[in-house]
Amino acid sequence: MKAAADVCRAVASYGLPGGALPLPRRPLDPPVWDAVLERAARQRVTGHLAFALEEGAFAATQPQRSAAAEHHERALALDLLLERLLLASVERLEHASIPVKILKGTALAHTRYANPSLRSSGDVDLLVPGSHFDAAVETLCARGARRRYREPRRGFDQRFGKGACVETRDGLQIDVHRTFVAGPFGLAVDPDDLFATHASFRVADRELACLDLEAQLIHACFHATLGDAEPRLVPLRDVAQIALHADVDMDRIVDLCSRWQCGIVVQHATRLAWEAFALTTSNEFVRWGARYAPSPFERRALDAYVGPDRSYARQALAGLSAVVGVRAKAAYARALLVPDAPYLRERDRGYLRRLTRGVRLLVNERTGQ
Repeated sequence: MKAAADVCRAVASYGLPGGALPLPRRPLDPPVWDAVLERAARQRVTGHLAFALEEGAFAATQPQRSAAAEHHERALALDLLLERLLLASVERLEHASIPVKILKGTALAHTRYANPSLRSSGDVDLLVPGSHFDAAVETLCARGARRRYREPRRGFDQRFGKGACVETRDGLQIDVHRTFVAGPFGLAVDPDDLFATHASFRVADRELACLDLEAQLIHACFHATLGDAEPRLVPLRDVAQIALHADVDMDRIVDLCSRWQCGIVVQHATRLAWEAFALTTSNEFVRWGARYAPSPFERRALDAYVGPDRSYARQALAGLSAVVGVRAKAAYARALLVPDAPYLRERDRGYLRRLTRGVRLLVNERTGQ
């Protein structure tokens, strides 16, 4: 229901400077409260809900407070399981001499939020260099975990893909990234840039590597804009949280956006976050995004992710323009149009059907239909 969605947006924005969304001044009726609690859990903003209730900004009955605390305790229990899995995964990768950085959830919770309990996660996100990608997946699968989806051809993900999802025996997920996202924007990012600078945070007694501030902010924009068809509240909050609470080096932001051809992603994510949370605060980062002039490549690329015909197939096709070199383009196209037989059996009924669909997509892309 719309009322629950509006309340959850206000919850997710709680504590941001310039936030204008009101929280309930009196306890919600049971059906609305139940919908709010269910949505808060699904959107992983129970930490912000618990914080707003604790500070008295969200009016609720005692049973409602108890129910919110119970839901948040479940989220925290999952966070602890994921942190344990993260530490074990990093240890195994380091033992195999594979460089690794922590992305998104745990890294942001421990570096960009005043209290890590405010930022919950649903999985573990690791970044490894492309040259180590296959070895990283094999290392993480060595003790009973499994890769959820095949790659089109051997070596495709290491060279062109976003990454792979590894599922443990108990159902937890590790997303192993080579870059930020599939498709043209992920291919435009130089993976070497992601390991060119160093930042870190601590979990328990371990020092863990993560992206530097500016790369974190740009990645948060990727996550907020290019992920789900309907942007989720947590990545939108990440964008606003980092942009409004961190001392961002705008020269580095501009340089990375130029190198990765992704200024439009920053622009779009900032607009979405500011609209979702009705934020009135501005700063240099927000103003730069508002006046940014995207290139034709960026406009075409963004449409593959957020346009009415968004799909993985469109993103893959649009990615061809970001692949550098004739031979690399040929390898990329061949892997997608004529993949290995096991991959084809999982996705299509035959090579002819896949090839026909690919040609149709290409024609539509060229004609603008």
